[in-house]
Amino acid sequence: MSLFGKLLQLHSDEHRRLEDFHTEIVAHVLASDSELTLRWLRKLGVTELHEADEIAVSTQQEFQPIERLHSFGSKPDITIRVRKESHVEAVFIESKVGSEESQGQLSKYIDQLRALLGVDQRSLVFITRDYEPKENLSDEIVRFFPARWSDFYHFLCTVESPSDAIRELLKFMQENNMSQSNRFTAIELLALTNHHRARSLMDASMWENAGKKFAKVCGAMGSATKAMSQLRIHNRYVMAAGHGTGYQIEFLLGYWFPDEQPSDSPEVGMHIYVNPKAAQRPAIAKAMLKFSEGSNGAVRKWNHFDLSNDREWAGVACSVNLEDFLAKDNHVAAITKWFEELLDDAAAFRKQNPKLPWSVRAAEGEDN
Repeated sequence: MSLFGKLLQLHSDEHRRLEDFHTEIVAHVLASDSELTLRWLRKLGVTELHEADEIAVSTQQEFQPIERLHSFGSKPDITIRVRKESHVEAVFIESKVGSEESQGQLSKYIDQLRALLGVDQRSLVFITRDYEPKENLSDEIVRFFPARWSDFYHFLCTVESPSDAIRELLKFMQENNMSQSNRFTAIELLALTNHHRARSLMDASMWENAGKKFAKVCGAMGSATKAMSQLRIHNRYVMAAGHGTGYQIEFLLGYWFPDEQPSDSPEVGMHIYVNPKAAQRPAIAKAMLKFSEGSNGAVRKWNHFDLSNDREWAGVACSVNLEDFLAKDNHVAAITKWFEELLDDAAAFRKQNPKLPWSVRAAEGEDN
């Protein structure tokens, strides 16, 4: 395992932090080698410069909302400024690793680029791990460049005498499925061949007895069609129910698939989330923390994550590896029983906290 992979494992919620962690590593590599940065930008078509007097790379730079256009400011993942004499180019890079663009996010970045002063050329790079087609957002002021992290990986592979940071980054990208080629592997072929049967087994464990109990405990359960949307967007096949005005609390039950190694086994379990914008977030987070701590030593341990960070979807979760059920005679029955036990815990959480906002608002799930 790469050094960066080991460091990521030290985080209490490594899967949710993968995108930010990767961004910081890439920015460090780019900031450490201006010539490399310029070559990559030139390969993308972002710049025509072959040398620069100054290249500045920063992450999560905050830009204030533009009056009459935005209610909130923006923080592009990476901002690059290239200067050659009096000529200045600005590049925003928005990265997605296992998530998709938030509604209007790219348009807001384009507005921010248009508003920059003292800049001669403006570019937005939207770089993703997975295939996510976008229409051409370029106009006469801002140019738009879609890209893939696999292309960046193969670009780094061409570097002669790579630094230790680059070597570790390459390993990290391999571990997190960002070095894809354009060829199907035996694993992908096996997955495609057995996709229908695997989904049938998931459906049997979810939408029969467990689904009825989920609807009773959580107020709604969605549908297999909505679960497929969750699979496409969030790499999870789940039923969902939201509560409270503004979607303050969300229940999810089902299967979570690994973002990193396609050969890894899915997790089977339940997550209860609190929206970072929830009006009653402090009370909800406090109740979740108490619920998690109360499960210490219990048969089912509920782990909490990000409750101290009011800018993230946070909550509690309890899950096990799908491989844990393989020794059972009836996998569907065993998983259904597991789901029903988790729903007993969810019912207890609701009963312990009657004053939280429990009115059902939706069953589709939000972008957490």
